Amino acid sequence: MNSRLFRVSTQAVSPQLNAFFLQVLDTVRRHKNGPLFFEQVDPISQLLPTYFDYIKRPLCFTQVRFNLSSGYYSFVYEFLRDVRLVFDNCRIFWTNENNKDFVKAADEVEGQFLILLERKIKVDSAELAEISNYQFKNVFVQKKMQLSNITKQFNELSFKGQQVVISFLEREGIREFQFGPKQFGVFKQFQRLVAVVGAEK
Repeated sequence: MNSRLFRVSTQAVSPQLNAFFLQVLDTVRRHKNGPLFFEQVDPISQLLPTYFDYIKRPLCFTQVRFNLSSGYYSFVYEFLRDVRLVFDNCRIFWTNENNKDFVKAADEVEGQFLILLERKIKVDSAELAEISNYQFKNVFVQKKMQLSNITKQFNELSFKGQQVVISFLEREGIREFQFGPKQFGVFKQFQRLVAVVGAEK
């Protein structure tokens, strides 16, 4: 992966970027084939008995949108990977079922998604595939450094400010600044809270 693509992929999902991604998905939904990708596949009611033979992680844009709304994504590549998975699931299953119409629909809607994304992030289809397959090992180091910096800011807060932050963490079930992989949204709230309380000193 080249340095530009790595830099794009590993940037943090700021509130502004999160809102932009939500807007992109809402626009994608208005595409003539967009609604297909917002419905979770139900192999039983849709009579698709072989679906789970090919698809190991079902995902639709309704779930991706929920993830955005709940602050699940910390880095851009996490969001882009899920977007690619939605399209790839469609292509993989319907290619095996010899249905070219759904494969074509996935290509068309992905194309529109990438065009909309260009306003903030420029990647093409091949780069989107590369992001979905790349092992972002350095990102975890980056996240530890980020937490280390916030912890330092926390230690510089007044006693009252620290109590405000600790109360928030206790409500969220966080102990000793240990954030699990599913708690990216809480981590971001913690990050913002430390900054706000620090500014009030």
